[in-house]
Amino acid sequence: MGGSLVGCADSLGGFDGELYWDEGGNGKHHVQIRPITGVDSKYDDPIFGYPAISRSFDSEQEALDAIPKMLEELKEK
Repeated sequence: MGGSLVGCADSLGGFDGELYWDEGGNGKHHVQIRPITGVDSKYDDPIFGYPAISRSFDSEQEALDAIPKMLEELKEK
């Protein structure tokens, strides 16, 4: 979370990412990077916006290798 992307136009608190495998669906590995748009005042949990970047890959390694490039794309926005 955070880093150099904190305070970007689409994100109050940086970004959070997720890599997951869709075993029952198409078998792809998915990466989503979502902005943190706020904090839940009752539980202090982050509130996420819609994914700023979402991509699918054939293998977990391809997905992992793509993450730095995806983060660079966020810096360019």
